[in-house]
Amino acid sequence: MPARAAATTPIRVLLADAATLVLAGLRFVLSRSPDMEIVGEAHDGPQALQMALRLSPDVVVLDVALPGLTGLEVLDELSARCPNVRALVLSQRRSEDAVRAAFEHGAAGYFLKDENVDELPAVVRAVHSGRFHLSSGASRVVVRDYVERGGATRRKPLTGREREILGLVATGKTSRDIGAQLGIALRTVHTHRAHIMRKLDVHTEAGLVHAAMRLGMFGHE
Repeated sequence: MPARAAATTPIRVLLADAATLVLAGLRFVLSRSPDMEIVGEAHDGPQALQMALRLSPDVVVLDVALPGLTGLEVLDELSARCPNVRALVLSQRRSEDAVRAAFEHGAAGYFLKDENVDELPAVVRAVHSGRFHLSSGASRVVVRDYVERGGATRRKPLTGREREILGLVATGKTSRDIGAQLGIALRTVHTHRAHIMRKLDVHTEAGLVHAAMRLGMFGHE
């Protein structure tokens, strides 16, 4: 008889939202996916942080407006104390500033609460795999706000290679991964990244990811 395939380890998900009905809806949608396990539910920021430290989930799905500690404050603590935990922010806020703040505080994804909740399992998988995710509604807002502020005309245009590299950065790939995929030297990747950062006037990894969002480089599951 053929050997049985080893079971895939489920993605361990912690949910955090002040609204009991929202938690119930998230649990219902995600628990239908056999590759996901809900390991805990938190109703406020301190509880979310405590449970994340104790349970070490793979992904935390949290409302940005948690009481006690805000979602952004929880993100700061997770980045410092649980760097391997990936965080997906849920929010009703539709502004470039809100999206940028979430990513700058360590989020790996941003999902608007009024979007199709059936897309959530695919988004959790994407975030867990190391990719960054911006939901389609939030992406439209970011690009619109950026263009309305004149950002599209203030920056120097990127070359085709620079856009290609920025797009790979947005999926979570390291410089070494990018060099291997494109068949170029690591030093060349670093040079391109430096040029991109100078042209876009960004100075951090979060800044690069945000730039990719503004330029519409995020894919959607």
